[in-house]
Amino acid sequence: MNREKVRSLLGVATKFYKLDDDTNTTDGFGFCHVFYDENNKCDAIEIFDEVEVYVNGLLIFPTVFETAKIILIYRLKNVISILLLRN
Repeated sequence: MNREKVRSLLGVATKFYKLDDDTNTTDGFGFCHVFYDENNKCDAIEIFDEVEVYVNGLLIFPTVFETAKIILIYRLKNVISILLLRN
């Protein structure tokens, strides 16, 4: 997803360089930081501790890594199964 699409979904951003050697700016949204590659495509999202993230109604953050991993793997397997059934 490109920077413009991220901003259209998350709102007004504050641009800054997170690290001294960064080659592209990071967008700050108050509840997360979004990092971009050299083509302004979303590369990573840093979510702050006070934020809750849900995937299909299941809390994946904050939680322990193993719980989030199980939820995401289960969800990914379901998506792959659906794609295989369609082919």
